Amino acid sequence: PYTKLLQGKCPTIIDTEGSRKEVSREKYRYQLMDSENKEIFRFDNASHHKSIASFPHHKHIDTSVYESPAPSLTDILREIEHRILGLSP
Repeated sequence: PYTKLLQGKCPTIIDTEGSRKEVSREKYRYQLMDSENKEIFRFDNASHHKSIASFPHHKHIDTSVYESPAPSLTDILREIEHRILGLSP
C-alpha cells in the first residue's frame, strides 16, 4: 500500500516501507465510457491533431476534438462529477 504522493516535476509515490517510485505521464489516456461502452469523453496526448494549439494534449467529446492542457486527476474527477450531475463540463 502507498502512503504518500509527492507532487513536483515528476510525481513520486512513497510506500509504507519508505521506498520511492516516480510516476511518469509521458503518455496518457483518461476516458469515461457509458454502460454500453460508448465513449463520453477522453483526454490524451497521442501525437495526432497537430493543428490543436495545446498539441499534443487534447480532449475528445463525441466525434469532436478540443484544445486541452494535460489534465490533473482533480480535473478528470470534476469532469466526471459534472457529467453525473448534469452540469456543464
